[in-house]
Amino acid sequence: EKFDDALRPLDERFGKIISYKFDHDEPGTKIYTTGKTKPTRRVFYRATTSKGTWPFVVTVVSNGSDLSITDFVFLLESQ
Repeated sequence: EKFDDALRPLDERFGKIISYKFDHDEPGTKIYTTGKTKPTRRVFYRATTSKGTWPFVVTVVSNGSDLSITDFVFLLESQ
């Protein structure tokens, strides 16, 4: 329920995702305020929504034996 509430403003601004296509990925590092670091991978997509086509980025980090998404962002340049 909280996840749906968090996504509602994205849907209103960018529209519902209709399709997406992988663009590229980039390695990186997440630095926490405690000084701890974790390797990350930012995965870039081209997302087609009901309101246009947008770059969409997902940041993935290792969470023990699993992977977790730490953020997902629509970039504001529209094409």
